[in-house]
Amino acid sequence: MELRDYIALRRGYNLVRRGYPSEERLTFEEFAVLCKLYAGHARMKTSDIADYQHSLRPTMTHRTNHLVELGYIERAFGQVDRRNVYCSLTEKGTDLTAELCEAIRRQVIAESPSRRLTADRVCRMAEAMGTQAFHAGDLMLVGLRYCSDENATISDLVKLLGLLQPTVSMSIATLEKRGYVVREQAEHDTRVVHIALTDEGKEKADRLIGLIRKMNIPRNRIADMH
Repeated sequence: MELRDYIALRRGYNLVRRGYPSEERLTFEEFAVLCKLYAGHARMKTSDIADYQHSLRPTMTHRTNHLVELGYIERAFGQVDRRNVYCSLTEKGTDLTAELCEAIRRQVIAESPSRRLTADRVCRMAEAMGTQAFHAGDLMLVGLRYCSDENATISDLVKLLGLLQPTVSMSIATLEKRGYVVREQAEHDTRVVHIALTDEGKEKADRLIGLIRKMNIPRNRIADMH
């Protein structure tokens, strides 16, 4: 996957997500689970979903519990081995997945009208992106590395990633404490503060970008997505 595509889709999702009530908002990882189930048109064992997302089983149990509570997936015990728990989309979950993918497609196209993008591809991209959990701090590092001059202001990162200003500010503060970024006042205007990656931050960002480039977008078509 190209870094440009990754950032465009994460930005699109972050912006679309704001339009939903706070109690109904999904993390990107939860959205990716829905896309994985939607693309497969089949149920999956919770353990297999955990393997797909490289997540610990307790983390995946919490994730699927939230999706069950919202009515987007349902769980059932295996008929042969009741220790196996299977997850599948409900009708509500199917509708939401299609709705989100179409809304993200429109958002990405609005930012780049020349792009050709279908809701089908959004779903497959999200499925691929769900294999690695990138939190806000990870997105900051990737976003800074993506910037042509490798530094940006808080406002630049808000615009690039579609995250709220408090989220960006808190993430940058945490990254600064860890030695991944430094703040520098702009020479032309002392009121402007640029965020720059340290050498350690660049190495971390490059590792994350390497994971992005290894994400393989499934080629299968998804029925009923158009």
